[in-house]
Amino acid sequence: MSVKILIADDEFQAREGLAAILARNPQEWTVAGEASNGQEAVEKAILHRPDILITDIRMPGLSGIEVLHRLKEALPQLVVILLTGFSE
Repeated sequence: MSVKILIADDEFQAREGLAAILARNPQEWTVAGEASNGQEAVEKAILHRPDILITDIRMPGLSGIEVLHRLKEALPQLVVILLTGFSE
């Protein structure tokens, strides 16, 4: 059984790059979907019920941290990995 991962980042290249890396081991990882903003990440996470969410901290609308808070109750077992390209 592979682990389902949802990728959320407002930068297309970041999403595609992560998806390409994960696709190298399809027996271990499955990309359950991609989201380009925080609201879409929440909706797709509830729909696809991934095991892991990889999300950017800064996105339009909802930040990665806000996404985490919104999903905490709906998906308590969800593992969240927060990424950022900012130096702060």
